Amino acid sequence: MKVCPRVKNLIASWDFKDGYLSIARMRCRQWDCPYCAVKNADMWRGHLLRTFCEDLADEKWIFVTLTLAPWQHKMPFADGLKCLKGAWSNLYDRLRYKNGGRLKYVLVFETHKSGVFHAHALCNMGQAYDVYTVWDWNIERSHTERIADEKMHGLCVWLQKQTIGQGIGSVCHITRIREGETGKDNARLASWLHHKVLL
Repeated sequence: MKVCPRVKNLIASWDFKDGYLSIARMRCRQWDCPYCAVKNADMWRGHLLRTFCEDLADEKWIFVTLTLAPWQHKMPFADGLKCLKGAWSNLYDRLRYKNGGRLKYVLVFETHKSGVFHAHALCNMGQAYDVYTVWDWNIERSHTERIADEKMHGLCVWLQKQTIGQGIGSVCHITRIREGETGKDNARLASWLHHKVLL
């Protein structure tokens, strides 16, 4: 059985249940520990699920993905991250305004296998999301640019314009996270991605 390599002590307690002794292994709880990092991430994932699906479910959270522009993919590692951070700093003000002047969020940065950064955010602006309708790309695009049956949510279209204005990638996405509605389990997917990035 895997255990924390830094702390090998046991802790015992008689107050778990009358007549029973509870024994647990101690751990360092540090993120640079290969064992504790996994446990920490699991606990963080559980916290996210409780927060978004139970404690703050009425706030209707959304899952946002931001990317760098293709020409930025060849940037040095640190420069790409700096671009995303700067873009988010400006987008935050616009998202907050869109949400009536308030915004709660969790933001993490992740790298593709190629090493190129992108960002994921969970934001409590699902009500703003619900105001928009799905927008048909084919209405706006020229004949040569049309893609059959391609549609995008209105808030995604708005976000795409903002990301282009901030000089990052036009490939972005917003979706409402739901728990147990018509088989959509975006809340667990979103929390899993945030949990994965923390490892």
